[in-house]
Amino acid sequence: MIEKPVWAEMKKIGISKIARQMGITRANFYQWRNSKPVPDGRLLELEKVTGIARHLLKPRLFENYSVNKTH
Repeated sequence: MIEKPVWAEMKKIGISKIARQMGITRANFYQWRNSKPVPDGRLLELEKVTGIARHLLKPRLFENYSVNKTH
């Protein structure tokens, strides 16, 4: 399931636009919000289309993921 803060960002982009770019229906996309997780095989595509990092799209998959910022 897509968490509320991430969903809010996606709504700014446009749910219909994201679904269209991914070649899925809005209904399929809403399933990811309401009941089903984003399929692992669609995660990178969703990241590319939305610009939202994969660890934010599916945090359970990346529980031990950390971003190291170096300057």
